[in-house]
Amino acid sequence: MTERQGSAERKLDRLLGEALGVRTDGTEYVPPSAGSAAAEGDDAEAAGEDSEEAEDDVGPHLAGGLLTSSAELWTLFVRKSARDARRSLLSSSLPSEDQDKQLRDKIAAAYDLALDRGGAYARDNHVLWKAYLSYVKSWVPPGSNPDQDARLHSLLGVQRAQLRKVYQRLVCHPMTGLDQLWTEYEAFERGQSEALATALIGEFLPKYQHARSVYLERGRVYNVHELRAGRLATPPVDWNLYSDGSGPASAVTPAGEGAAAGDAGVGGGSRAEYLSAMSEECAVLAKWRRRCGYERTNPERLSAAELGRRVRSAFKDCCAAFCRHPEVWHEWSQWELLHSSSSSSEDGAKAKSAALGLPKNALAAANVLRLARLHIPDSALLAQAHASILESHAVSGASSSGAGSSPPTSSDGGGGAAAVKAMADFCSAHGTTLGYVLWERLARRHG
Repeated sequence: MTERQGSAERKLDRLLGEALGVRTDGTEYVPPSAGSAAAEGDDAEAAGEDSEEAEDDVGPHLAGGLLTSSAELWTLFVRKSARDARRSLLSSSLPSEDQDKQLRDKIAAAYDLALDRGGAYARDNHVLWKAYLSYVKSWVPPGSNPDQDARLHSLLGVQRAQLRKVYQRLVCHPMTGLDQLWTEYEAFERGQSEALATALIGEFLPKYQHARSVYLERGRVYNVHELRAGRLATPPVDWNLYSDGSGPASAVTPAGEGAAAGDAGVGGGSRAEYLSAMSEECAVLAKWRRRCGYERTNPERLSAAELGRRVRSAFKDCCAAFCRHPEVWHEWSQWELLHSSSSSSEDGAKAKSAALGLPKNALAAANVLRLARLHIPDSALLAQAHASILESHAVSGASSSGAGSSPPTSSDGGGGAAAVKAMADFCSAHGTTLGYVLWERLARRHG
């Protein structure tokens, strides 16, 4: 591999890691700190050196990047994982049969990882599921006779077990083409054993019917076209976008005060265009909120951990489409604050939250706000929300003294000090009148 190819491979790894939150080798992706060599994607060793520093700055990654609902990106992730696995086996001295087994296991693991980390809930999740099925079906070449080849006979048994596992997982997920996939699963089971097929089909038929009803109900609640999924994120509609920015926003005359709908605003901008764009943006945002609210009702009857991933996936989609709108980030952080403690149980997250003196739900909410401030660094709302979480939860997470513990103050190094420091950092970087007022209030309260 040439130096140019190696650089391109590292950049692709970085882009997939930022989008999906996981590396092709299955490890968690930690964004490198700004300005580091790893941030440029040109030094693999620097990435490892900067990961600890970056984790301190951004916190543990939120179970994936913001684009975990993209089936196309997960398909690319699997393709790259398969290519890397083939390259690693080129110099192997193992027998060809062992190499083939290792390759099958690595590619199947890549599919499972993609599905577990958001691909199963992607908008076009049927694309990923069908690709997984097609890959497993390719293990035994068509037209071969396993009865005359012991190796193929053994591989056929492994293939059938893997196909059954994939079919039984996918029929429980609402998706396009679910009826056809269920028909294929029935034919597959009946082709193995009629008695076993009767038992398994009877077990999974209610799950398939429920997934089908959820798919139809979800289509009545919202659809992808109304959500405009995949739209490029833009700043909130502002009057200055429809003018030359030389005058105040008050140039938009309220209706009923002598201004016609088509009056020109500052710099010749049309008031009608501004109001139309504002109305359209609010309508789309309301549909995204409706979608997130619907997923929180748990229509798929998921477990607590699975429901957390499902709702988090919906919030990620919303924030990807409206990443310049602070309110969507704030809503996501509030959901994490209320529900994250029951939606996940990773030991690493528990250890990290204990080390930072925050309960796990507060740590997850704070990480959402940190991520939000990377996109909207000058938002006083996000800075205040972050400081409020630190003020309310830092001491309770770091100490087990209970309800009788004294309020945090800046002198005890607890939540108050962390909140004051967070607002001070915000004001030093993006000072606004509101930011300084909030900082002053915190400083007086914990001074």
